[in-house]
Amino acid sequence: MHAAHRSDKEVVDGFLSRPSAGGERPAIVLVHGYRGLDDGQRAVTRRFAQEGFVCLSPDLFHGKTYNTLEDCALKKTSLDIPCAVNNIVDSVSYLRKLPRVGRKKVAVLGFCMGGGLALYALAQSKAFAAGVIYYQSLFPDPEDLKTISSPLLCHYGTDDAGTTKSEIDMFRHTLDQYKKKYQPKSMKVPATRFSTIQTASTPQTAKQPKSRLQKRQSGLEKLWLERAIHRRRRISMANKWDERKKAKEDEYFVKKERELLANMKAKQESEAREAAKTASYMKCPKCGGALKERSFQKIAINQCTACDGIWLDAGELEQVAEKENASWLGKFWQKNN
Repeated sequence: MHAAHRSDKEVVDGFLSRPSAGGERPAIVLVHGYRGLDDGQRAVTRRFAQEGFVCLSPDLFHGKTYNTLEDCALKKTSLDIPCAVNNIVDSVSYLRKLPRVGRKKVAVLGFCMGGGLALYALAQSKAFAAGVIYYQSLFPDPEDLKTISSPLLCHYGTDDAGTTKSEIDMFRHTLDQYKKKYQPKSMKVPATRFSTIQTASTPQTAKQPKSRLQKRQSGLEKLWLERAIHRRRRISMANKWDERKKAKEDEYFVKKERELLANMKAKQESEAREAAKTASYMKCPKCGGALKERSFQKIAINQCTACDGIWLDAGELEQVAEKENASWLGKFWQKNN
């Protein structure tokens, strides 16, 4: 369902899903990735509700979603991070007002960009009882992580180009530096290997029976895997669509380029004709001298200023012959017509 909460001077919309059964439930603030609050994010929000959580996904992009890699990356790198973190932290007080949450614990969880924002939110506020991070693509400085006191569950792909092994190692080093206790955990997945870091105040033994929280964590791992597969499929489909779109764009620009070349050629031919006309206008065909217009028997004729040649336009010879009937020209004209 649609949700909204106030953060400073703005109202942040969001999507909330809750279990159908009543009673107070623990809550999750689910921070979306760089695509925004899209259908995939809403589906994951619903899945957490099916697992028994009240789950809220704040809309940090204010109604906009992005599909291409370029648009997504541009939006992420243009994001006002302090404002987004405030929007996340302020969602806790909103959840506390809901009868379905009340005084139950609230955790923050994020994928990709959302994972990095979740780390910033955990460092800024102690309102979260736990944090679950999936392959963050925002990397807070070590000093930013110093104030985190909540337990963390962090998931990474070993061959992830966005969150590299060196980034994971530096993150581990920071946890060691600030004496954060954590327990390595492995998860075997076909065709891909993942590593998980879990930090907690007290270490756990391998022989302990699974608690309700551990079962929920297993469900989250399964959910993360489904999300990762869905993400790969979405990227593949987006790439295919981008290729088709690019082919259409190339076809369009080739057509426009041909039209432009044809127009340029027609313009050049027209200019060449005009230039030739201008170059020969009022010039003597015999010697190239300038022609000067003069009147003969009230008929405008052209005479060359260089060779004194007379040049008549079409129809002017007939007019001269008619007015010179008695002359040789008139007689010659009458004889041949």
